[in-house]
Amino acid sequence: MNRKNSRARAERAWRLRCAGRTWQQIADAENFKTRGAAYRAVHEFLKRNPPDDVITSRLATAEGLRMVQTTLFEALIDAKRARDNRAVVSIASAIQDNLDKQAKLMGLHISAPTQVNVTVQSAAEIISDARSRLLAAIDADDAGVIDGEVVGEPAPKALGR
Repeated sequence: MNRKNSRARAERAWRLRCAGRTWQQIADAENFKTRGAAYRAVHEFLKRNPPDDVITSRLATAEGLRMVQTTLFEALIDAKRARDNRAVVSIASAIQDNLDKQAKLMGLHISAPTQVNVTVQSAAEIISDARSRLLAAIDADDAGVIDGEVVGEPAPKALGR
């Protein structure tokens, strides 16, 4: 197989993988000798054609959503002029879904920024802090503390066999 056909086959194999096919299904569909050969072909294809970075993918997705939104708003106007209330409701729902996807893509669903403050303490500092809080609690409520010891016969030893 020449290089052009081999690369086209690797691209088709990649598209099959994106569609959820197993490596064996891809090997069978594209006549690879083994599923490992299908995997290697796709791996080499991706090295030559790396996927877009996140920013480029986000921009492309945003543009696609904008194009769909334009079409939906035009369809909404047409449905409203035609007094087709079912179509208006259906299209309005699709517009709302489209806007929701755009908002998620742009991070607009975050209602308030979250700030987390972390204080790092050593084990000795944690123990010292807990000890001082415990002693302060004891000093604050002397009446609630019972001091005593258990006096009695030692516990019997377990019998060994």
